Amino acid sequence: MAKFIALLRGINVSGKNKIRMVELQSVFDKLELLNPVTYLQSGNIVFESSPKLNHETTANTIESAIQKTFGHDVAVLVISGKDINQIFNNNPFIINEQTDTSACYVTFLYEKPGQEYLNALKSPEKETGRFKVVSLTVYVHCPNGYGRTKINNQFFERKLKVPATTRNWKTVTALNELSTNAI
Repeated sequence: MAKFIALLRGINVSGKNKIRMVELQSVFDKLELLNPVTYLQSGNIVFESSPKLNHETTANTIESAIQKTFGHDVAVLVISGKDINQIFNNNPFIINEQTDTSACYVTFLYEKPGQEYLNALKSPEKETGRFKVVSLTVYVHCPNGYGRTKINNQFFERKLKVPATTRNWKTVTALNELSTNAI
């Protein structure tokens, strides 16, 4: 068995798309995604499955089950425990600069953006935050806080023309620990 993480976009935010984690775990059980463990109330589920699991098919299956069970259209991204570990170990702001991790975030891209969008991606004027795109991951450093930055999830979706979901570094760290330790 291998560990995977399902990242759900936009649940339990500002009273929208409310889903209780116990009920979400039940959905994963019915889908035979084993030993589901949630982290926080914002749609982070670590589970086990065959190492040959197809990420995209599984994400679509979870999306359909959420729609059927809760009536919510929720985008789901499935990544492997190995992927989160690589993301965790390669944050350029932490490795190269030993940046305060409380100001670090990761934006997960659901698909590869077109090269023309990547080439045109630039920080807005007077933005103190910064970012680095690495494959399907955007490492973000916001020294003045994520709530004040213009380089947020919507910025990357708009500029790169792909769906995305963002997690703070504390969540990335917890998901890495959950996916590398026994459930």
